[in-house]
Amino acid sequence: MSAPAPNPPRKPPTLVFVEGTQRRQFRLQKVPFTIGRRVDKDLVLTESRCSRDHATITLESDGYFLMDEASKLGTFVNGQRVERHRLAANDRVEFGVRGGSYLLFEPEGAAGASEAGTFLSRMSGWVPTASAGEFATLNLLLEAARKLNSSTVLEEVLVTLLEMSLRLTRAERGFVFLRQDDGKFRLAAGRNSRGDPLLDDDTISHSSLEEAAASGCEFVVTEAEETGKLVGRRSVEDFGIASVICIPLWNRSVTGESDSGQKAAPHQQQDVRGVLYLDSRALAGRLTAVSHDILRTIATEAATLVENAALVQSRETARRYEQELAIAGAIQQRLLSVRIPEVPFAEVRARSVACQQIGGDFFDAVRTRDALAVVVGDVCGKGVSAALLASVLQGLIYSQLAKSAPLEEVAAVAHGFLCDREIGEKYSTLLLARLRQDGELEMVNCGHLPPIIVSQGRVSETEAANPPVGLLPDTAFQSVQLRLRAGDRLMVVTDGVTEAENGAGEYFGAERLQASAPAGIDAVLERVREFCAGVPLGDDCTALEVVYRSS
Repeated sequence: MSAPAPNPPRKPPTLVFVEGTQRRQFRLQKVPFTIGRRVDKDLVLTESRCSRDHATITLESDGYFLMDEASKLGTFVNGQRVERHRLAANDRVEFGVRGGSYLLFEPEGAAGASEAGTFLSRMSGWVPTASAGEFATLNLLLEAARKLNSSTVLEEVLVTLLEMSLRLTRAERGFVFLRQDDGKFRLAAGRNSRGDPLLDDDTISHSSLEEAAASGCEFVVTEAEETGKLVGRRSVEDFGIASVICIPLWNRSVTGESDSGQKAAPHQQQDVRGVLYLDSRALAGRLTAVSHDILRTIATEAATLVENAALVQSRETARRYEQELAIAGAIQQRLLSVRIPEVPFAEVRARSVACQQIGGDFFDAVRTRDALAVVVGDVCGKGVSAALLASVLQGLIYSQLAKSAPLEEVAAVAHGFLCDREIGEKYSTLLLARLRQDGELEMVNCGHLPPIIVSQGRVSETEAANPPVGLLPDTAFQSVQLRLRAGDRLMVVTDGVTEAENGAGEYFGAERLQASAPAGIDAVLERVREFCAGVPLGDDCTALEVVYRSS
């Protein structure tokens, strides 16, 4: 008898399912968790290329595992096909088809939770023996620690830090400055004693701030005999500042102890993550030893919390970007979706496999009164900029083909559009072709892979005669003419097909393409998939074919 599956943790992970513009979030409350097109699955997939029983999430002693249930087109985690995979934070799971809907795995627990818990534990064990006022201060700090423990946004952590520091010191204003990559400190948050936001740091003692940041040591003036430290500081004199507290937010891993047993400040500026700055126009009075130590501990622990909060915020930003990218991908798929026209003298088929959510490949087919025109394009680069340009070019070229413009003119219009606008080093390869009812084939190849002609079992190529559009300003485009016989096939692919790599770093290449071309584009793309054997595509793969029947 098999052992029962382990019970899920009290706080199960979160699953986020993104489908087009829709985003659903739910807890993984039960295991096994089933996924597929069957209506009885825990997560029902709508993509037609997903299997009815596609995948399952199970819980084992060392974590959650994703299992592919022998699906037809496979399960992918972070772009790689898997049979069994231990899920980790932010894993992206796709089912059957790349670039469609996907699932994000988010284990429970924010990055800063354990650090804040340590802070809370240390503070709760610190029992001062002074007045009841000190106990009230301690309660205030414990309350703030709990808030820090629940914070998931950097600004909330910083505001909480300021609130408790202002109430502890009775200062009038508080600011937190964080160190940037260039070493400079920028204002990240500011509050006054009434809780109002402060956005301007022009009236603070910048020299005191810089001294604390550069030395890694505290700068404190809270009583009359210490005011000599402020003499000669212009902002102090101009704005009537009487007391200043500047405490570096240290990297806790580099703090140690001095010979006297006191905390030793780090001596390298790169160990200072930020500075907590407090000031008043009145002397605040000497901080007690307990309050001073507590404030120092807050600053030390807060540095870690701030860093962890920044990591959480960074992950949230990345998650939002992924969502926006998914929406952009869905929009692009709709823009680039092509309704293949039916003509009595030819058959057109096309497929595109994206290596990312959005890409720079495009194709189209246009029927006019006496001909069928097709285009296959590949914009240089990847990502959003290439995808945007591909969408614009497709629309521009479609409008030209629809009005039966000469192919040289279509290429010239696309070329002029790119050359006349300052859009960086962006160009596109194009293959334009127009097939007439009598079998006459006209082509303009603008830097694209040579198209393949399959005729009576023989495979041949036609060489490119023109540079890519948008590459060289003064370019005249020329076309070539061929005549197809019944049964002949024209095949056009993008370089993502020939440059697909396997695990040994070999390219699919032109020879394999020509060998599989007589069987059609489905056979070509299947050969590419088998050749790659799970290695993610490095570029979009697009293939289009026109089979001439007869007039």
